[in-house]
Amino acid sequence: LNVWFEDAEADSVTDFITQIIFNSGVYGTQEAHILSEAVKISKTQGSVESVKRKKYFNLIFPSFAVMSQRYPFLKKAPFLLPVMWVIKNFTAVFFRRDRIKANRENINKITEEGIDGYQQSLNFVGLDFNFKE
Repeated sequence: LNVWFEDAEADSVTDFITQIIFNSGVYGTQEAHILSEAVKISKTQGSVESVKRKKYFNLIFPSFAVMSQRYPFLKKAPFLLPVMWVIKNFTAVFFRRDRIKANRENINKITEEGIDGYQQSLNFVGLDFNFKE
């Protein structure tokens, strides 16, 4: 803040943060979102392949909270969750192929290099991705 608003001297960290903020838009970039989630998962799962498996699993079988947002009647009839997974996946395969392709491309962006690079960026500015859920 001192660099931006009080004419303090910039260093490599403040230049890096400024560049990230101005290049990320209001809500950040999609790639940063994907990699930050991958870093979080990799802290508990370990390998990139396990991160990708978990992402695919969560796409095919979203949690009850996610499904009940999409299908509000599930709050009154939670026993229908498995049926709605089938319907959701059927709809995706036959009517939302573009979303399947986009999700596959996003998951393929998760690489060991990407995760390491994101973690190094966090460490460079003095942060670590060790948030608990």
